[in-house]
Amino acid sequence: MQRLPEAELPADMQHSNRIITAVYNNPEMFKGFASLSGRVHSASRLSDRVREILVLRTLYRLGSSYQQTLHEPVALKAGVTQSELDALKVPDFGGFSAAEAAALDFCEAADAVTTTDELWSRTAEFWSPQEISDMVILAGFYALAGRYLLAMGIVAE
Repeated sequence: MQRLPEAELPADMQHSNRIITAVYNNPEMFKGFASLSGRVHSASRLSDRVREILVLRTLYRLGSSYQQTLHEPVALKAGVTQSELDALKVPDFGGFSAAEAAALDFCEAADAVTTTDELWSRTAEFWSPQEISDMVILAGFYALAGRYLLAMGIVAE
């Protein structure tokens, strides 16, 4: 059950989906949410493929089905295969490159607040500090958005 009414959006708003109509219940809060949502993609140093595997692993872990339906087609377009999507659900990172597996492990540890110096070192073998920062901000944003949608009862249409 959706717990939050869909907000009426301004006529000039270019995009609309259930996330936007929910968060827009507070237009000032929406401005910050929308800005960060755009920046985790446009300002990221990560490839589309890596961004999408990190996003989808975060969403699968949370069970955020609405966002999964939005990101799976984007991931496929970015070169993620259906078998890789299935592996992210399990999770089984064995079919991913060592760099991608390190990124996935680091983001999961960051969400669980269990990062270690050893994990940082393994991840830093493949990724710059700025890229690792981008990963954590990206996964953190989608964890926030996923938890928000789940708490508000927003599901796939």
